[in-house]
Amino acid sequence: RDPYRLFVVSNLASLFALVSYPWLIEPWFGTATQARVWSALYAIYVALAIAVAVTGGRRARRQGVHAQRHAEPMPALIPA
Repeated sequence: RDPYRLFVVSNLASLFALVSYPWLIEPWFGTATQARVWSALYAIYVALAIAVAVTGGRRARRQGVHAQRHAEPMPALIPA
């Protein structure tokens, strides 16, 4: 229930990642391999973000058209 617990968990995970990098990642993978992996992961992220944006836009347009079809007609404006 306490939202600050999530901040603590996030900070601990970040700290663990920073401390473990020199012992777990760096000795096993060279900088060129790390760069290729990060570039590939970023390209996947961009592709997924574009896919979500396109499908979300289509869904919003479809729901907007659906809402317009079933909306009640607006009453005529009465001149003041």
